[in-house]
Order: sequence, then C-alpha cells, then structure tokens
Amino acid sequence: MRLHRFYTKEKIAGKKEISVFDERLIHQWRKVLRFKNSQKIMLFNGDGKDFLCEIILLERRSAHILVLESSPSLAGVPKFEVHLFQSLLKNNNFEFVLEKCAELGVSHFHPMLSERSEKKDFNRERLEKILVGSSEQSGQGFVPKIFSAKDFYDKENFSQEIPKILFSPLGKPFHGILSKLKARFHNGKPIYIFIGPEGGFSQTEINFASEKGVEISSLGAQTLRAETASVAAVAILLL
Repeated sequence: MRLHRFYTKEKIAGKKEISVFDERLIHQWRKVLRFKNSQKIMLFNGDGKDFLCEIILLERRSAHILVLESSPSLAGVPKFEVHLFQSLLKNNNFEFVLEKCAELGVSHFHPMLSERSEKKDFNRERLEKILVGSSEQSGQGFVPKIFSAKDFYDKENFSQEIPKILFSPLGKPFHGILSKLKARFHNGKPIYIFIGPEGGFSQTEINFASEKGVEISSLGAQTLRAETASVAAVAILLL
C-alpha cells in the first residue's frame, strides 16, 4: 500500500526527529485524513529525497515526527529543466496547465501577458498550493517555482543562451526539433517553451521570437486548445 506523501519546509536530512507546525498539514492530518499516533507517512522538502516517517504525537497545532529512513524521490530527475512560459488563460484553464505540467515534471512556470491574453492576473498563493499538491501526488522530489507575470516581449524571456521553442500551427514539426535537442543536451539541462493564449500568438509575436533565435514548432495538424498544447508539449519532452 502506497503511503500518503506530503511536502514540508522543515529540514529533514540528518535528523532522527522533527516537529511540524504547518497549519495546512496539521489540519489535513487531523481533520481530513484523521490520522492517529503511529501513522506512517512520507515527507519530502524539495531536496530530491523522500523520508519514511512515523507520527509520534499529533496535537492541535503541531506534530512530532520520527524519521525512519530516506530514499530518492520516486519520480527521479526530469530529462530537461523545463521552463514553461504560459500565456494567462481564462477560467480554470491556467490552473489546469500548472497542475498537469507540474505532475509531468515542469520545474519553472513563467506566466505571460500576450497580445491576445484576455486574463491579466492570477492568485499566486492559490497556484503555489496547487503546485505543492501536484508534487505530493506525482512523486516529484521538488516543488516547481512560479514567477510573477511578465509581458511577452520582456527581454528576460529571451536573454538566456539556452534552447527555446514557441509553439504555433505554422511552425516546423516538433519531432525534428526534439531529435536535435536530445542529441545536444543531457539530463537536467534547461529548455524554455512558449505557449500562447486562447487565440494563439500573434504574427508579430511569432516574428519577434523568431528574430531572437527561438525555434517555431508545431505539434501537428490538429488545432489544439492552449491548455491541451501545454500538456502535450511537456509530455513529449519529459516522458
């Protein structure tokens, strides 16, 4: 039986016992899952390891934990350090992208304001909680980072000398670009991918990215929704 797995900011490595004061965890353990003393759980804090633990004493505002053993996190290290530059999307679609792409192994999320973006802001605290939940569920040994929203044309989006791919139906087939990437880069190397809003990137944005050396790529003949394109591109890269 697979144990429940939880993220904590507490330092665990090298310790035999720790105390947890995280209100989210204490509420979840006491009120939602109704854990009792002697309950075994898995904890991780983003250092790439999982720790088998036992709850010694679960109180109203804290828990005293015995650390039993450690092991590498189940999901291991992604093939690439993927930075997803995702244009803001309407309704819950942006949250869907973060949840699913975090499960797949995206480590950095960069919300963007594109020319056709209809949504202009987001609840960062809520999204950080979603990313924690995705890491807990998927077995990732880290919690992805999410950054403040930037304009598509912001120079920092294009300044790093690392591979960048912008997805557009007018681009080259992705499989050709992917083969080139796999030949050049090894585990852990970063890559930037850009996904547009509901209406896609404008031609002006595509031309600008191309001038900056960004590969313009297509996922196929189908016209995909923005959230589908994000998950598909990440899955092809990381799975």
